[in-house]
Amino acid sequence: MGILEKLEEAKKAKVKVFGEMESMEAQRSREAQILDGKRSSYLGWTVEELRSKSKDEVLDYIRCRLAIGMDSTEDHKRFNMSGYDIKEYNEGCNTLESKKGDGIGSCTLSNLEVLNTFADLGIYDYTDYLFLDFYKGCPRLYYQDFHDRGEGEVKDDLGGYGTTDIIYEIFLLTIFSDKKTRRRD
Repeated sequence: MGILEKLEEAKKAKVKVFGEMESMEAQRSREAQILDGKRSSYLGWTVEELRSKSKDEVLDYIRCRLAIGMDSTEDHKRFNMSGYDIKEYNEGCNTLESKKGDGIGSCTLSNLEVLNTFADLGIYDYTDYLFLDFYKGCPRLYYQDFHDRGEGEVKDDLGGYGTTDIIYEIFLLTIFSDKKTRRRD
């Protein structure tokens, strides 16, 4: 195979890759339009209605709730799975410093904000405590059922799960369960 043939082959491969990228962008745009159309109907769902929906519908609902307040160029809020607080390097002092507004505990606070998006559904009514921690990308959920006076439980089989999947697992442990809840009246 000569140089010209290799060049032609490389051009074809490049066109194929760019074509795939364009089709992925088009697909994402179509998915965003579908999600925008569903968003208005999803946001009015109650816990009882959510229980009757399929897993895919509940995952779409979670994505819609996480996208509230986001502009259309962003996907949705996500957990910071690094487990590290956000810092930047200060060249003048040769140190790591917290970015303005961030600092010690910023990762935990950011993740709590994402989780609190669903507090109105009553996820905290089923537990004495519910805490999500990440260490180097591995999530660990600490919780104790409301009427259980034993030791708390740790769910650490969530490796590889994304934000929506983790929240769905929390739904299964709380609002989709038949466990007793605290009174909030």
